[in-house]
Amino acid sequence: MGMIFIISPLIILLILRMWLNMSSKDKNDEIMEEFWAREREARFARNVDISDLPLFTPDMECLPFLKSSEDKKRSKLEAKVISSANEPMLDLHEFTNTDLKIKYGNGNFTTISSYDQNFMYFTRDLFQWGKYLYENDYTDDALKVLEYLISITQDIVSAFTILAKLYCDNEEPDKITDLIKIVESTKDSITKQTTLRSLRNIINSY
Repeated sequence: MGMIFIISPLIILLILRMWLNMSSKDKNDEIMEEFWAREREARFARNVDISDLPLFTPDMECLPFLKSSEDKKRSKLEAKVISSANEPMLDLHEFTNTDLKIKYGNGNFTTISSYDQNFMYFTRDLFQWGKYLYENDYTDDALKVLEYLISITQDIVSAFTILAKLYCDNEEPDKITDLIKIVESTKDSITKQTTLRSLRNIINSY
């Protein structure tokens, strides 16, 4: 009788483990089935008219471009921003490639993804410009560039942290709270929690 009471819990645990494994496998199979169904839908998605898409138009008037400057590095960075701003762009970071094919048609995917890539290039060039301005004591201009940058994308962690440091330098730590609110209002992403931690560390150490 003693052996029965010892073995029975082991059998129960084994059965439970098998059931959990089967449930997990069924869920994984369901996920994979849904994935491949969407891939098939994307492959045969019909093209839609994308000629009237509301492309993103940068507000160049709010940015501190100089007509002439002896700072060749700054001039070069400004030229890159102007060049990338002239490309057609859309912020599509929330969509997967499959989403884009289903939404716009498989045949339009190359064009649509290039719009998204152009937006990433533009925001990257803006950040590089703003970072250079910060590192070379063009404080007011750095603020303008980076504040505009975070108004159009919240995915660049360093843009927020540099702004927070600038606000501390200007004795305006309350503005970091506004940055935190902006990040908190965005959808969950890989960078969201990292950005929040960085901002909170800066304001706590002020």
